[in-house]
Amino acid sequence: MVEATRLAALLYIVHNLVYASSSYISGALGDRFSKRTLLAIGYFLAAIMSGVILTSPITVISVAIVFLIAGIYVGMEEALEDSFAAELLPAELHGTGLGSLAFINAIGDLVSSIAIGFLWQKIGLGAFYFPAILAIIGGLFVLRLPPRDS
Repeated sequence: MVEATRLAALLYIVHNLVYASSSYISGALGDRFSKRTLLAIGYFLAAIMSGVILTSPITVISVAIVFLIAGIYVGMEEALEDSFAAELLPAELHGTGLGSLAFINAIGDLVSSIAIGFLWQKIGLGAFYFPAILAIIGGLFVLRLPPRDS
């Protein structure tokens, strides 16, 4: 049990280091390349992470891979959602728009936590089809958003 606790702590430390690095790198890449495309890639990475959970045997390696992918995609989403939203919003609505995005994300976190908990109780590991499908839909939606008229 002590070894498992140490491993879990190490995985979270690595996750947070990858997340912090990914946030910075994603922000820098977003200054040079399409935030839309990079954000969609982040969403698709979330789907890949769910796919790893669904298809891999539970081993230290597969769990480590999940934590690494999660760190990358969360960093990408955190860095790029706000900056991409700012590109879509008129300057006079940045505060309202970004506040609305934070509100919607918080509600989405609550609803998704309840949904995944319910699904986990009903179908176990198969619950990860839900976030995989939503991440793919989200990535495709971002790619199809029309550019803001200047």
